[in-house]
Order: sequence, then structure tokens, then C-alpha cells
Amino acid sequence: MAFMACHGGGAANGKVTLGSACTEVGMAFCDRIDACHLTTTGNCFDTFMAGCCTGTACDQQITATQQQVDTCKNDVVAQSCAEIGNGDVPQSCNNI
Repeated sequence: MAFMACHGGGAANGKVTLGSACTEVGMAFCDRIDACHLTTTGNCFDTFMAGCCTGTACDQQITATQQQVDTCKNDVVAQSCAEIGNGDVPQSCNNI
């Protein structure tokens, strides 16, 4: 799956935008939802993005590094289906 919900995105000059972080983590989360055969209301990715960033907020640079985003994303992928189903958020994702 390839999603780009917010224009721009990516790590420019070593800086991470909120949109790129939301996109990467959202893709990982929704992939786990699919792998665990869990259901969501509406489109998983669209719902995730709406709660993470919208519009120009997605273009804002954040203080998290790409390495921190990658750690969060990897921790989401490593979660059990029970953790995903319960809505548990990995601790590494708390400050992104």
C-alpha cells in the first residue's frame, strides 16, 4: 500500500514533518489491523490521518527525528493483535 495523505511530507534537511510521521505510522498501524483481521469504522488510513493531522498542520516540522519515527513504526509492527485491538500505543510513539 502506498499512501500520501498530506502533500509535502518526507524528511527535508533532516527535519520530519507531522504529515510524513503520521503517514508512516498510519501505514504500519493499518497494515497490522489488516494482518490481524480487525475491523475499523471507515477506511483505516483515512481515519488514522484525520486524528493525526489535517491540512497545513501536516506540513509542520516536528522535533522527532526520522530514527524516532522509524522506532515507533517498528514497535507498531511488532505489537500483538491483542495490543492493536485494545488500542495500545507503543511507548516509543508517545513523543512523536
